[in-house]
Amino acid sequence: MNKYCLYGLLCSLCFSIQVLAQGTTTQANSQANSQANIQVNAQASTQVNAQANTDENQKKLNEIVDGVQKYYAEIQDFKADFSQKYTYKIYQRKKVSAGQVYFKKPSKMRWDYITPISRVFVADGKVLWVYEPEEAQVFKRELEKAQLPVALKFMKGDGKLTDDFNVTLLPSAENEQYLIELKPKVVNGEYQYLRLTINAKTYEVLVSTLIDAVGNENQISFMRMQNNQNLPDTGFQFTVPEGVRVIEGEEAEKVDE
Repeated sequence: MNKYCLYGLLCSLCFSIQVLAQGTTTQANSQANSQANIQVNAQASTQVNAQANTDENQKKLNEIVDGVQKYYAEIQDFKADFSQKYTYKIYQRKKVSAGQVYFKKPSKMRWDYITPISRVFVADGKVLWVYEPEEAQVFKRELEKAQLPVALKFMKGDGKLTDDFNVTLLPSAENEQYLIELKPKVVNGEYQYLRLTINAKTYEVLVSTLIDAVGNENQISFMRMQNNQNLPDTGFQFTVPEGVRVIEGEEAEKVDE
């Protein structure tokens, strides 16, 4: 199992749902932080027009970020179908997968891969399980040590987008969508940046694209999303099947390399 694929998969979910755990964050505070931290790209033929365009784009970007955070702040849980396309840069080889994803505040999540092979990712809030039925093995790690420091901050409600990222508004190919790019303020050895495609009316994240440290692209599209379904905690628990090998600790880290 490639460590970048695992990291990219989990980070894409965490970043895509933004600050889902921040149910107490107010829109006013979000606007203040956005204006202080967000960077915008704008070009114009004259200095006056450039300033006008920058101010306009800044205002729009503030509106988008505030809208996304407000949308997800009101969500306690969600479930959706997903399609994942992972592109290996060096070989230009693509791997396409699909399944269902579930998330519940503050830090529970589950990915059920259906195609091309069965695989299950479960995080119960403390432990991350990665179960591969065909290999009769499961990887077990403490969630906080699973290469997800920034993502976990968002999931637990300890951070905001503009605290850790410079956010840029990019041109979108679709009129009904926004496209933003998030680059970490502190250099990260695991990923370069993340791009989010956002529904222009609802501010729901439609597509998450993560570019890792070596240029591999992990794109996840979310479909048929349903919010606040009162998902039971039992759905985020994992029991090791009989006869399945458990790989954990240093041994699990070696498998990823």
